[in-house]
Amino acid sequence: MPTKLGEIYMPTDFKILRKAGWILNPDDQVVNSIIRMLEKNGGHCPCKHEKREGHDQCPCHDYIANDKCYCRLYIKEEDEKM
Repeated sequence: MPTKLGEIYMPTDFKILRKAGWILNPDDQVVNSIIRMLEKNGGHCPCKHEKREGHDQCPCHDYIANDKCYCRLYIKEEDEKM
């Protein structure tokens, strides 16, 4: 059963990975949509359409190691200020 975080419903096994310079997208509709996709596909990153080398469970390898979040679950703090 998901738990409520503000207006965002988080699956109980989902963990947010906080990184310096990054925030969770402040748009609850975007976050909820991504989380629903994560629940449907077993926690695999919704923007990964093919298996790639590396970790594709959300948060994926691109976010963890390369500072890229293609699905926009996480955004850079400076993007939020624009």
